Amino acid sequence: ANDINNPDLFVQQGKNRSRGLETEASGNILPNLSVFLTYSYNESKIIKSKIAWQVGMLAENEPRNTSGSYIRSTFAKGLLTGFGISAGHSSESIRNTLDPAVTLPGYLIINAGIHYSYKHFKIAANLDNITSKVYWTGAYNSVYKWPAKPINCMMNIGYEF
Repeated sequence: ANDINNPDLFVQQGKNRSRGLETEASGNILPNLSVFLTYSYNESKIIKSKIAWQVGMLAENEPRNTSGSYIRSTFAKGLLTGFGISAGHSSESIRNTLDPAVTLPGYLIINAGIHYSYKHFKIAANLDNITSKVYWTGAYNSVYKWPAKPINCMMNIGYEF
């Protein structure tokens, strides 16, 4: 783990224990509609440490709850044949940092996309973090925090052989 007083220094923390549950479901609800859902519960606690007050605390940057979803639909008939849309989310619950006075809030991010396929060609555009939510991917304390990307777009062009 990182040293609380010097986050760039790694030290032997002691012992952590993680217990949890992870579930996933995916499949085609209809011929042109697919769904992917995930959820996990993880309790990662410090069970042994050289620093007495850390024992029993949740490990840093470890959310108890995470979830994700992705729904995709593609038109198979008519004028829109080959076009499709998708939407999904990702979320994490509150997380501890190395500083016991600082926690990272949970977040929910919404993503969406459009795609088009014709014979061997594919093109897609995905918009992530549609609401441009400000959230943190991780942190040591209130000074060393890693912000996530604001709203962003990714494009993909491909050819299948």
